[in-house]
Amino acid sequence: MKYFLAIWLALGLTAASASTPFDPFTDTQRLEFEYRVAIDRPDAPVLRLWLPYPNDDAEQTVLGYEVEQPATLKLPARLMREPRYGNAMLYFEIGRDEFPETGPLNLSVLYRIERRPVGIIDPTEAAARPNLRADLYSGPNPRLKSNETIREMAREATAKSRSDSDKVRALYDYVHDLMTYDKQGEGWGRGDPIWACTAKRGNCTDFHSLYIAMAGEVGLTARFEIGVPIPTQADEGEISGYHCWARVLDPARGWVPIDASEAKKSGQRDAYFGALPSDRVAFSIGRDLVLSPAQQGAGLNFFIYPYAEAGGAVYEGVRSSFHFRRLRRT
Repeated sequence: MKYFLAIWLALGLTAASASTPFDPFTDTQRLEFEYRVAIDRPDAPVLRLWLPYPNDDAEQTVLGYEVEQPATLKLPARLMREPRYGNAMLYFEIGRDEFPETGPLNLSVLYRIERRPVGIIDPTEAAARPNLRADLYSGPNPRLKSNETIREMAREATAKSRSDSDKVRALYDYVHDLMTYDKQGEGWGRGDPIWACTAKRGNCTDFHSLYIAMAGEVGLTARFEIGVPIPTQADEGEISGYHCWARVLDPARGWVPIDASEAKKSGQRDAYFGALPSDRVAFSIGRDLVLSPAQQGAGLNFFIYPYAEAGGAVYEGVRSSFHFRRLRRT
């Protein structure tokens, strides 16, 4: 850890001052992001572990990373990439004899990331990015099922739309107005459009899964994206969970980013249509994901937390936590 901090200090990339004005809709930021994992010793002889690796593209750059793991581990992490969407991940195989006799096995990954504000990706730029091919997201997906209620809602939302661009915005406004950000009780957080259209509440997965399902019913293609939120009011601290958003293809304008749940929470409807601030780290895209190497279990609903298998079955004895430190604002 000290070695990497020394490099940053030598480059002048010291921690940002909390008093420095920062507008995530216009400013780029550089971050240290630590992904920590604690794993209980399994009964099976080998544990397989996958950790999501941040996106590295025109909107976000992974400047480097370091895996900190116990000396008992015989094999280093392997950086892998699944072929469908191009999501990257770190893959570990850990023998039961490599775990401590008592307590969990702890490991962490320290990422250094530059994150930029995001706007509409025009068709020319999109053509150069393989994971923005429309056909990747236009087919059926078991995690994004629709029904007659969703079809009727989509028709109602776009009844006065004269173009696909109008439909993209009309659906955003409809979901924004229909849904309440509410994580009480059960059912929320699974990104189930059918549940969301009935409950009319939930978290970011529910908002954007409903949007994606409705978009498909009126001939539009949209995709799901997930990562972690980066607080703007502090320059260092723990991060309690994930955040997700969506991107929809407007044939005339390109891929339009939306964040209907954050718009609802913040009261900034227009700000989160067609633009995303730099207050997040993106980790993966798509739903019903097959990892690399492929897991034995079912496709993942989405990939932001660790996934592990032991003895050919999903292993639940894994916990994660996130910490960030802002290094520079530009």
